[in-house]
Amino acid sequence: MNTSRLPRLLKEPTGWVMIVLVIGFFYMQWPTHVRTSEQPSYYVQTLNNGFQVEWEQEPQLQSVESPRVWGLTRKGMSFLVQTDTLTEDFAFMVSAFAERDRSTVGGAVQEPLEIGEDYASYSFFDAENRIQSHRVFLRDGQWVKVSVLYKPSMESRVERAHVFLANAHF
Repeated sequence: MNTSRLPRLLKEPTGWVMIVLVIGFFYMQWPTHVRTSEQPSYYVQTLNNGFQVEWEQEPQLQSVESPRVWGLTRKGMSFLVQTDTLTEDFAFMVSAFAERDRSTVGGAVQEPLEIGEDYASYSFFDAENRIQSHRVFLRDGQWVKVSVLYKPSMESRVERAHVFLANAHF
């Protein structure tokens, strides 16, 4: 074989290493090689009182006793929905929920308790810098509490939490 006609890059082992590295670089950078992030297959749940929740997957029924509880843990986040019949004043009940949630996490207030006629919201930071956000809704003597627990270290988690809370409604 006449090697005088080959470029110098192909004559030396260092040249072959460079060629392999360049091919590997282009392979890794090629758009079809990159995996896209897994998009959730949303599951819409409608409770007996007409309340709708859009979950990232089908939730697990955690309690059929009073209150009924559904939950889902996915990709570092916990989602929870509870529902029951209102047996006391709404504002008093929500204040008790907030106090119990705050004592459970032992954290600081991230969003103070706001109580309306048929809606309440509050959020806490816990000891591990996670955010625990809660929304409580009231309609026709039934209350629904929607909660999400997440670490705000990733923008996608913050966005997923906001989407979950925003898509829970009557």
